[in-house]
Amino acid sequence: MDGMMKVMTLTAALLVAGSVLATAGVASADTSTGKASVAVTGDNGILQIDKAPGADTKDATGNTTAKGASIDFGKVTLTQLAERAQTLPATLAAKTFQVTDTQDSAKWQLTGAVTNFTVAGTDKKFDGTLTTNNVPLSTDTSATQGAKLFDAESAGTWNDSHTTWNNNDVKASILVPQTAKVGQYEATITYNLTSGVPADTASATPAGK
Repeated sequence: MDGMMKVMTLTAALLVAGSVLATAGVASADTSTGKASVAVTGDNGILQIDKAPGADTKDATGNTTAKGASIDFGKVTLTQLAERAQTLPATLAAKTFQVTDTQDSAKWQLTGAVTNFTVAGTDKKFDGTLTTNNVPLSTDTSATQGAKLFDAESAGTWNDSHTTWNNNDVKASILVPQTAKVGQYEATITYNLTSGVPADTASATPAGK
């Protein structure tokens, strides 16, 4: 029993001595601080529509990488139109729209405008009242007009660097009137991506930027 106590006492003494030795040499004569810096800028950045329904897909340098396919609303019969005008829906899946902003724009917005639906080579046409993301597209396809479909605050996903945005699933629809005649109809959609905030739609700094 005495032998065990001696060993335990010796061990404790060694631990204490070690602790004293470890701290005995710590001393501080002076402290100073310095700084390091780096600037992240939007210089030479781009603000670009990478993807949109029916439009060509572009890469980071603006080159076309894939031809856009039309939004397909299927078909409707004259029998159905004899009963009433028909609303035809379509789903635009997530990542159908993509915007890249490496300029760190204060705000961007994507607008859309659409022509009448027409049958090539004929005078057949109708205003399809194309709606995307619950927004009726404007019929004014000039460069400065269009209905706002998305902006930098819209529901969607940003990549890790917060420079590329994609949409969540959204719905689209067109209205085919009873007066439509037989034919394959097509309309052209004009998408415009702009930075800055028009006075009538001003809002806060984009979330997630």
